[in-house]
Amino acid sequence: MDDAEELTGVSRRTLSTAVRNEMGRSDAEVAAEYRDSGHDLHYGGEELHRRYPQLAGLHTALRLLVEAEEERWQAAHPDQAFAPLLEFTDEQLVLRREYERWVDAIAEGRISR
Repeated sequence: MDDAEELTGVSRRTLSTAVRNEMGRSDAEVAAEYRDSGHDLHYGGEELHRRYPQLAGLHTALRLLVEAEEERWQAAHPDQAFAPLLEFTDEQLVLRREYERWVDAIAEGRISR
């Protein structure tokens, strides 16, 4: 893999992901890896979002709500350089729970494309 990285100029992680993808991992395997990583997009999340665009939509909606909340906080506190880690609002919690419910269902094989 190191020789391939040197020859292609592509990172080791990208090459490893490409090899795994070629091996035809199931949706459940990808979702389980993603869930078990704590929803780290580098560990199956990007691939899962490509396979399930509605899941990507939920993720994007949640991210945009969080960013909007941080912007509101920043506007109310212009003297602060950074917003503290804010608690999820009720709307954000609903989206997060639905997102996690989908990931769990895919990982357990209860939802498929």
